[in-house]
Amino acid sequence: AWAVRCFLRPISDHAERYEAISKHLGKARLPYSVPFLFLRDGIQVRGGWYPTIKMKWAAGDLLHNFIEKNLKQPKALAGLRQRWQGLARDLERAKVAHGDLQHGNVLVRNGDLTLIDYDGMWVPSLSGRAATEIGHRAYQHPKRKDSDFGAYIDRFSALVIYVSIAALEAEPGL
Repeated sequence: AWAVRCFLRPISDHAERYEAISKHLGKARLPYSVPFLFLRDGIQVRGGWYPTIKMKWAAGDLLHNFIEKNLKQPKALAGLRQRWQGLARDLERAKVAHGDLQHGNVLVRNGDLTLIDYDGMWVPSLSGRAATEIGHRAYQHPKRKDSDFGAYIDRFSALVIYVSIAALEAEPGL
């Protein structure tokens, strides 16, 4: 099964970005990523071709749904928090920044974490470019701009998620 993503706005260097991301993720071999293909001519609409992403289907609960289901299970939340800490550490070590860490881009299945939506991802070969997006504003530093694009861009959102899980682990009523 596959997921197909069509883009709502043009980004001139999409192909270059996705090629760089694909190469780097292939070398990094992180357990959190999903195989994908960027198709420059992915879908034809009214005679014009538009790019798409074809990504292997990733099953699981979205992060917020998993947390809701496990609010009264502090051990499950503690395990999630520890896995989240490992994911953040592993991304930095692999020189990968997702760029939009948030509840809708993280899947949880059998305790494993999977990241989806790589549009805002940074890898070293994209250094010097601007971000194509700055991520979900509820998870980003309020001063983040599109010029903030490097290995460090996930730190704030990773901490927001980590602290939120820890808080709910201690006090589910939050």
